[in-house]
Amino acid sequence: RFELGPLTHEVRADRAGVVIGIDNFQVARIARRAGAPMDKGAGVDLHVKLGASVEVGDLLYRVHADFPADYGFAISLVAEDCGYRIGTADEVPQVFAEF
Repeated sequence: RFELGPLTHEVRADRAGVVIGIDNFQVARIARRAGAPMDKGAGVDLHVKLGASVEVGDLLYRVHADFPADYGFAISLVAEDCGYRIGTADEVPQVFAEF
């Protein structure tokens, strides 16, 4: 077992709608900037999946880091692009529409 990094940042939905896309590459970049996988408590803790409905302010994911520098690098990347796309139900890929 490991402890999650003590430095956390919550990424929340900036608008209501449906999660129509998650850029896994971007989310992985954020996790690496936070210190993963070298720092066992660093990374990203996802809370919302593709196709889920969200309201403004809903938690999408948390970033965890062990060190202030890594935390800063990760948060600056989140500010550029958090990796989640929120749109309307009409924009959800059909493969996920029935979930």
